[in-house]
Amino acid sequence: MDLSYKIQDLLRRKWNVKFALVNREANSAADWMAKKAKKGAHSDSDYFLWTAPGVELDWILHQEAA
Repeated sequence: MDLSYKIQDLLRRKWNVKFALVNREANSAADWMAKKAKKGAHSDSDYFLWTAPGVELDWILHQEAA
C-alpha cells in the first residue's frame, strides 16, 4: 500500500485520544531522548533521528523493562 493511502486511512479513523502526564522519573528513555534532541536543536538539522538506540539508551531501556 502506498504511504499516502496509509496516511489517508489514518486520518479517516475516529480517534479517542487521552493525554496523561508521566513524570520523567517514570520514563527515563523519553527523558534521555528529549535531552539529546534538545542538544541537537542547536544544529542545522530540522529533526533528530535515531535508527538504533545506541549503547546508553539501550541500557536505559533494559533498566526500565526490568
